[in-house]
Amino acid sequence: MCDPIYISFIGEKAVGKSSIIATYESGNFNPDLYATESVETHIINATSAGTLTVYIHDMAGETREATVIALCATCNVIVLVYDKTYRQSFGKIDDFHKIIIQHIDSEKVVVVLLGNKKDETHKEEVNTDEGYNKHKYLKTDFFIETSAKTRHNINDLFRKIEEEVKNKRELQSDMNFFQKDEQENLIDLQIQTYICPCTCKCICPSRPCLFSCRCCVCTLL
Repeated sequence: MCDPIYISFIGEKAVGKSSIIATYESGNFNPDLYATESVETHIINATSAGTLTVYIHDMAGETREATVIALCATCNVIVLVYDKTYRQSFGKIDDFHKIIIQHIDSEKVVVVLLGNKKDETHKEEVNTDEGYNKHKYLKTDFFIETSAKTRHNINDLFRKIEEEVKNKRELQSDMNFFQKDEQENLIDLQIQTYICPCTCKCICPSRPCLFSCRCCVCTLL
């Protein structure tokens, strides 16, 4: 059984955050979906991994900074969403990124930059190159463009999120193992090279060197 994944979708109002989630859950686009008013939580059990539970926090565009910070602190994934047909939403990405980056551990948390409404090419205000360059500038883990309406890249988004979370968890596990191993080796080294505080300054196998350890001649005096 895999550990659950907690995801927060953050972005301006009406960029399509709820539509992305709803399309992934149901497999269908709902044009009459209402706007999120605060924070909604969706629990998805059926993913490509089969055993993964995903908790998704869908934040309203006007969600207060304190709420964003509180939710981000508990998440494995932050998805920064903008609308390709609305340049102002793209400009707000920097503000959202500035908020979250101060409150997450980038070695543990996956940050995604997502441009939605890929299908509306006739209204496009933010092209793919601009989105990719923003991803490189902010150093997000990956960049993707989606369309909730046509389901373009919706499944790929969540598949790649799963892969990135798995990779970060494995890397973190390896780092913890090596850190523990290094600490144990350091303790062994300290014990082996501990200098006896007695006048002879010999290498003492006992730590600390007590007069009862008999490590050198001077303890017999």
